[in-house]
Amino acid sequence: MEWLPYAFVGGGLTVLGLITWFVVAVRRADRRVAERVRSMLEQGDSPQQALDQLIADRVDPKQATSAVNRMVRRMGKESLIALTMEALNQGTPEAEICERLTAKGLRPDTAANMVEELAHPPFVRRHPILSVSLGVPIMIGGCAVIIGRLIVRDGNLTGKWVTFPYAGLVTKLVGIFILTIGGVLTILPFKKPGFITLESE
Repeated sequence: MEWLPYAFVGGGLTVLGLITWFVVAVRRADRRVAERVRSMLEQGDSPQQALDQLIADRVDPKQATSAVNRMVRRMGKESLIALTMEALNQGTPEAEICERLTAKGLRPDTAANMVEELAHPPFVRRHPILSVSLGVPIMIGGCAVIIGRLIVRDGNLTGKWVTFPYAGLVTKLVGIFILTIGGVLTILPFKKPGFITLESE
């Protein structure tokens, strides 16, 4: 029975590998369908024509419908973002840009959010490489402080390095705070702007 743990581990890894392969295969298939829809829409086909063509090519109707709807929304957002950036580069007032976006079908709060994030991006978006370069060492430092709190705690418990009451807890909280700052600097450059997830009316 000594082989039993190895069998469980091997079986678990095999199942995990199969699940990963399936997820990757599904995502690749969705990506191919989405790129095909984009190509048809860019060539001037209507969404209905693109949907009919996919169904004629034996793509699952639900998958085809979802792909067309997603691509229509994505291309619409890309168009609005390009329009906003062009207007900002031309020096158009932000209020006027918001009015134009609202006329295109965006809600006023969504339009204001888009203009604000594109016109005044935060530091982590203006300098993503620098942000990540700072964030990773800060995260490592935070982890080191969290680990160091064990030394502080054990020093207090054994009496070999007495500091002050709850020094281990304070050190742990400081480490978590430092780790959080590093995580924010590392993750935010890859986070999509808020307006990307908002739908137009």
